[in-house]
Amino acid sequence: MSSFIKSLALAAATSTALITSAVAQDVPPTSDAADHHAVTDALIRFTNGMDTDNGALIASAFAEAGIADFTPAAARVGMQFPVLEGRETIVSALVPFASGFTTSHSVTNARVDVQGDTATLYALVEAQHLRTDDGSRNFMMMNQYRIDLIREGDQWVMSRMTIDNLWSEGDLAVMTGG
Repeated sequence: MSSFIKSLALAAATSTALITSAVAQDVPPTSDAADHHAVTDALIRFTNGMDTDNGALIASAFAEAGIADFTPAAARVGMQFPVLEGRETIVSALVPFASGFTTSHSVTNARVDVQGDTATLYALVEAQHLRTDDGSRNFMMMNQYRIDLIREGDQWVMSRMTIDNLWSEGDLAVMTGG
């Protein structure tokens, strides 16, 4: 075996050991698949509500005193957006804001940590925004969501959602109304 191949084999074995060690230490405790699905469903209800301009669906994703914090994502792309506090405030701000464009949200890489009746969800969400009056202009964002949730009856709802932007591309004016 050549020294190059031996070096690659050693590097692969070392990397695998490091990754396995890191993953084993970083796996959060979670209860079961049903909780994982139910926690993730709160985010799916929110994103689907945004995509369909369905205020009732957005509302179903939040606790009555829920908080939606878009400020980190907005700041990264040069926008300002207030922290929204309370389910009614969130819905009354987001439905009119989103009505100026068509969106499609894709949720991926969800990690759930359930501790009794509280949970934390981390996910990546890609959001494509198209102007309703000009479908040739778009703005795409890849955002990282950190969500704290509480169990209300048999449903999980978001008590705090914080969104940060990882990257974006396209025409920011789609989001700002320009």
